[in-house]
Amino acid sequence: ACLLARTLVPPALRPWSSRYAELGLPEMPWAPYVEGEEREYDTHRPYIFPRRVLVDNGKDFRSVSLQTACARYGISLTEAPPFAATTKALVERMFGTIKTMFSAHLPGYAGGNTRDRGEKPEREDVLELGAVAELFEQWVAIVWQNREHEGLTDPLQPSLPHTPNSMYAASIELTCHFMMP
Repeated sequence: ACLLARTLVPPALRPWSSRYAELGLPEMPWAPYVEGEEREYDTHRPYIFPRRVLVDNGKDFRSVSLQTACARYGISLTEAPPFAATTKALVERMFGTIKTMFSAHLPGYAGGNTRDRGEKPEREDVLELGAVAELFEQWVAIVWQNREHEGLTDPLQPSLPHTPNSMYAASIELTCHFMMP
């Protein structure tokens, strides 16, 4: 439910997002139209309201609070069948990507298996969960959302790969609607 809440609330400008200006990363197509106090919101990441959330059958995902939140905001909550990873193959593939491109570079990484975490992990040089969450948010916003993906191509120009952010910007132009943060 906390993750859903973070998804639904547009993120306020974070101290680290000043790196966008340094990196020369593009703003969203609607950014020039945002003025005054609204400029405090992050204009470099798309705000996407989910219509459907696909979850596995973990207790966290079957909670009353998540079901209530999804119902309140009109979000369809779909539970994957037990022991059927192929029904959410894109999610599983993303977990693999996060593991190899993000987690593997963190101190104390042990391959994703808690049994391999060491004899006394509390004494090892590892990050606190809050620090990992902040680093992950930065990695998604700065690296992942602005990295070309071979699966994101322009149907009119298949040789032109897109980043998730550039594909979002292109889709706004094609669907003829205007998004406000």
